[in-house]
Amino acid sequence: GSWTSSTWINQGGANWGGTAGMYMMDQVTQYDAPPILTAPTEAVPAAIAKVDGPEVYSDPSSDVLITGADSGWIGHVAGAIVDSLPGAYPNDPPTGAYTPPWSYVLPPGAYRVTQNAFTDTLTSLQVYDGGRIFIYDRGGAGPGQKDLFNYDGGFRTVNEDSAAKVVTVSHIIVEDTSHEMAFGIARFTVPPGDSAEWTPEGGNRLKITGTGSGSSYDMYLTRFTGDAAPRYEHANLSIAPGATHIIAPDWNDLTNPVLIYIDEGSDGSVDDSLYAANTVGIEERVSGPVPGRYTLRQNYPNPFNPTTRIDIGVPRTGEVLVTVYDVLGREVETLLDRVLTPGEYTITWDASARPAGVYYVRMTAGDFSNMVRLVYVK
Repeated sequence: GSWTSSTWINQGGANWGGTAGMYMMDQVTQYDAPPILTAPTEAVPAAIAKVDGPEVYSDPSSDVLITGADSGWIGHVAGAIVDSLPGAYPNDPPTGAYTPPWSYVLPPGAYRVTQNAFTDTLTSLQVYDGGRIFIYDRGGAGPGQKDLFNYDGGFRTVNEDSAAKVVTVSHIIVEDTSHEMAFGIARFTVPPGDSAEWTPEGGNRLKITGTGSGSSYDMYLTRFTGDAAPRYEHANLSIAPGATHIIAPDWNDLTNPVLIYIDEGSDGSVDDSLYAANTVGIEERVSGPVPGRYTLRQNYPNPFNPTTRIDIGVPRTGEVLVTVYDVLGREVETLLDRVLTPGEYTITWDASARPAGVYYVRMTAGDFSNMVRLVYVK
């Protein structure tokens, strides 16, 4: 066959083609029986061939309903796809059995998203919109809860449940195929009846409009450059009730402190600012496949003086804790306590402020726990 920017044509004899999408699958000869193809009951609308709006990836373990600002909705509710939103369509996995859509492609506009009927305590939502991505994660989801979001270029989460929700929101700016700038805002508390919003600001900044009760949060930054991923982290930043933080990193050098502008009344005027130092001690290695399981490898060098490197593998997004203990079992230092995305990481520990001797490093993540023995010599 052949393709142009908007159509495809099969040149092998059958009169197939048009503007509808298609999947390239394995050859029929690889299967035990020939496929049984039924005649289509209706034509696929040409309007779904190309949509320039956002694409929403919802949690497959819950129901989702996406409502347009004017009219119509699309989603997956009670085991069935619903679709009355003009110009939108679901992306169905190419499987041999019924499966909820993996995403929903939407025309440009503003949307409200509702997720409920959770069957897993971990839930997530992702929005891809041109060169920008928003990723929402939280734990503690229950069958009687619902997560509400508004998206109009900025990402807002609303808590209408009776319990506070501790959420992580990541915002990724895609510069090109090998360069990205990523914000991570973790452990942000949204109280009942309140909301918080994350909005792109000035091209490479992020504006956080806080809750009416205020919150603390951990901030993580990463600059992906194809063969390296310099990182920044700073824990326990505080945002006052009703205030706005505008995070303005120096993306060319994330070892520098990050400037945060403070708008105390969220009225558009800057009232104060602060610099948050980089406290990172971990480097992500972006090459290679995603690990299939959690791993804690023996440090190197070992024995060491005064720094050593510890490699860990993370197969899925979640909280990871790495702690140092002395020979008596007393905790002496926390090397890592944060949400990590899947990948391989290297932690550097500088023990120059500690006495020489034997130490133990323990890694805990979900049900995984492991320990290695370190020897510090002077």
